[in-house]
Amino acid sequence: MKPIKTRTLLIFVSSAILGVGFFIFAFITTNQLKETAIYQSKTNLQIISRSMKSFLQKQQITSIKSYDLLLKQIAFENEDFRITLIDFDGIVIADSDAKNILSLENHLDRHEVLSAIKEKPCFALRKSTVNQKEVLYFAKSITLEHNQKQHNYVLRLSMPLEISVYFTGNIKIKFLFSGIIIFSVIIILSILISNFVIKGISELKKASKEFSKNNFSYVPNVCSTKEINQLAKSLQEMAISIQNDRKRLKHLEQVRMDFVANVSHELKTPITSIKGFSETLLDGAINDADCAKNFISIINEQSSRMEQIIDDLLTLSRLEQENKIIDYVKIDLIFLLDSLIKKEYAENEKQIIFLFENKTNNEQILFPLNESLFLQAINNILQNAKKYCPPKSTVECLLEKNEMGDRQKIKIIIQDNGRGIPQEYKQRIFERFFRVDKGRSREEGETGLGLSIAKHIVNLHGGQISETGRKDGKSGCRFEIDLLCQIKNY
Repeated sequence: MKPIKTRTLLIFVSSAILGVGFFIFAFITTNQLKETAIYQSKTNLQIISRSMKSFLQKQQITSIKSYDLLLKQIAFENEDFRITLIDFDGIVIADSDAKNILSLENHLDRHEVLSAIKEKPCFALRKSTVNQKEVLYFAKSITLEHNQKQHNYVLRLSMPLEISVYFTGNIKIKFLFSGIIIFSVIIILSILISNFVIKGISELKKASKEFSKNNFSYVPNVCSTKEINQLAKSLQEMAISIQNDRKRLKHLEQVRMDFVANVSHELKTPITSIKGFSETLLDGAINDADCAKNFISIINEQSSRMEQIIDDLLTLSRLEQENKIIDYVKIDLIFLLDSLIKKEYAENEKQIIFLFENKTNNEQILFPLNESLFLQAINNILQNAKKYCPPKSTVECLLEKNEMGDRQKIKIIIQDNGRGIPQEYKQRIFERFFRVDKGRSREEGETGLGLSIAKHIVNLHGGQISETGRKDGKSGCRFEIDLLCQIKNY
């Protein structure tokens, strides 16, 4: 009995809701039809006014009284349509309805007349003082010629709303009849609503069973009440969230596996080299002084390379720790970059020229930095330029500044004259262990972690780093570091 009572209650509630909805719909629709009728009437008056203006301006009128007779002839067959000609003093000089225009009051207080005098065509909707009918007025200025002079008037047209299509009795009856039919259909539909509700609950029950089977891709097809739809949406969002978490965990696992594989590969090369040369030394090569010295030198280089890889991995691990907190101190960027270039890169074996240029026109730019970390990021980029640029080339370090509202945008640009980075690799150069030229990078002792470390350091400072390529069309790399800071911090 309970399901039957529930269904009956649902039918009753649904019928009541739909009944109220119908009357609201009918009220809104009636207003919309009325607005449509008014809009159509406005359009008709505008069209007629253009025709009237053109017609009146073509007439050869010698006296003002002739206009009154002309307007009465035009509107003779339609008593509801009224045409009035008013001078700029508000005096009616011609009217299609009035038998004696002298009996008409001054129209200067009419809103549409005043607006037309100001060269602004205007509509007005109000009850007529003559017959109390709701009348739509439209007025616009018009220039007419008589007695070989130009005269300015207001041409006003009006028509009762009751003559529009909507206000005719036939349309109202049709609308009422249609409403009765629609309401009857609503009663029938209300019976079907209970089935939608029950179907929605059954669908949710099915969805919960599918989710319990780890089938989180199942999408419940619910078309029911707002509460049930919200519940279905919540279940679907939960399933999507679980799916995303599983994908994220799978991605992290893949990243971990790739990381282990890359580390193993990177360490295998120096270890193999160290083991091979040490075995050769043990087999007797140690007795050859020159050979032994060369092999020990190679072993030392490979050991240093392993040490560099491990150091970079430890640095990267520290930077990637969640909730990493670092100490910031306001540092003068101009002094920091200038000192770095002069102390570390003034002289080098490849005779590369390192230049620093301050384009900010400031003597000092203070920015909250962790000095050691930030210097490491800049050094990683400069060291790459030093390794891969040809001898006697130029590496530029530029500092720019732009104001963005209450914030300062600091841009550090490092560009060189090297071979540059192909477009297809620009998005990957900040990945761990990624190299554009793997063979040459290993020969140079590159670990493939420098740019990844630089990116993490810049991100920790709230900035962004990208490689854009040189803007002057020359070959080479161009790294841009963008930093934002509140102006009040300077």
